[in-house]
Amino acid sequence: MAVVFGPVEAVPDVVWGQLYRSLDSLKSLLENWGFKVYRARVWTDEKTATVLLFELEKSILTRFRLHRGPPVFSGEFWRFMDKYLGSSSVASGPWVEGDRLMVEVERRFKDAAILLRSCLENDGGVSVGVRGKVAEAVKRGFRVLRNLELWEVLKSNDRFNCYMSEFLDGLPTWLKSWVEEHSKGE
Repeated sequence: MAVVFGPVEAVPDVVWGQLYRSLDSLKSLLENWGFKVYRARVWTDEKTATVLLFELEKSILTRFRLHRGPPVFSGEFWRFMDKYLGSSSVASGPWVEGDRLMVEVERRFKDAAILLRSCLENDGGVSVGVRGKVAEAVKRGFRVLRNLELWEVLKSNDRFNCYMSEFLDGLPTWLKSWVEEHSKGE
């Protein structure tokens, strides 16, 4: 999954610092909504394109999630029951498992692309931690792409193509030569 937008207009030190902090914020956002992020990376040529890249276990989650509530004998018992008993978002429960209350609730966001779009479209992502200059670039236009949709970016930018090859390989170029050298003796 990738968020693709134009260049961030600032000096390189500012650009890269804000890109990394924005990437971390969006990674946390995805994780907080239940998406498992294996890797998150940033790429830009600083002139035409910027890409925030996320490798996810799944980009679409199940409709429901298990929510663990407070211990049965805690002061939060009735508050939890008031919130979830009869709620339209509840698929099942509440029930007791071990010493905890449990409930199965419907996810608000099941699709990572929809989550990212909804958080970026109004303010460029400022409300979820995207930094100022990056948010300005996002507001000028962005796309959330997944899987084969990334091919659009790949075929139009040779430098990104090289970066994606390295990303998908999982072995950085600087380490690849060392591995090749040391595996010759085996």
